[in-house]
Amino acid sequence: MKGKYLLLLLLLVLPLSGCQLAEEESASGDRLIGVYLTKEYVDTMNVEAYLNDHMEEAADGKTLQVEEGEAQAYQERIYAVDVSQDPEQPAYQFPELEGVPIYYFSVDAPEGEGSDLIASDAPEVQVYRDYTAGDGMEEMVLTADLYVPVGAIQEFYANPMYRAPDGQVYLIGGTGVSGSMDTAGTSLGKTIAETVTLTADGETIQQRYEVKINMTAVLPMEKIVLLELDADSLVIGRTEFLPGQVPDTFSPAAETAYLVVETHRQNSAGEASVDRELFDRQDTSFPTYEKGEQGFYCRTDTALAWPAG
Repeated sequence: MKGKYLLLLLLLVLPLSGCQLAEEESASGDRLIGVYLTKEYVDTMNVEAYLNDHMEEAADGKTLQVEEGEAQAYQERIYAVDVSQDPEQPAYQFPELEGVPIYYFSVDAPEGEGSDLIASDAPEVQVYRDYTAGDGMEEMVLTADLYVPVGAIQEFYANPMYRAPDGQVYLIGGTGVSGSMDTAGTSLGKTIAETVTLTADGETIQQRYEVKINMTAVLPMEKIVLLELDADSLVIGRTEFLPGQVPDTFSPAAETAYLVVETHRQNSAGEASVDRELFDRQDTSFPTYEKGEQGFYCRTDTALAWPAG
């Protein structure tokens, strides 16, 4: 029996790819609210339950290969912990799993009017939300951008997060995506989605929830140099910032017509390189990327406070 368990576990490791779209299916009443992003495979498969239901096939010597859709019924839950100490704005984590929570959902307000929005706030990720409704369909698209250092191979797993009717939040093991990211700007992506059909007062509405994960490779920043240029393209100011020193807001001089942002880096071969971007008075911010936690880079947008006139 031990050998059959081992065989099943090997077959359950789902293939990794560069881009995937998966339609999830939750338990009755439970709703998809996001993903918990990990760099390690999270195994929540109840192997014993699966073997008990397929014992006859195993006894006949058949190879037990579990398809992704079939495996869903045998997934065990890992429940989240609210680490916020604020019941009105919970923050969900899985203490025994190193990862990044990415979620968004609404709950009825305590006063009974409207709803409160609950969203993750991980510094490693930039999250954008897009809601559309019409023609019997409501759709929420959650797009998450993450940044990793340039390297040979990157892989991650998007583990679906659900919220049960009683308010408990949990995850089940998800499939992964991997690829070579040895060049700055290389991206990996994965999308999971769930569609449910609701009927109320004789009207049928479909609600679709989609989570898009975009992971992009960047080079480490050594310093940022801001060059202020006047209307004749003459340099009238130069300011330098090291990592961790880039301010939330930068105020150019009154005579500044353009701003050149120089990002000094080292490429994967250890050679110095400089990226330059031009900003004018129509631009409201510029981004920088600094090393964060869990191997990710944090994007910070510095606001540009252009003087009047």
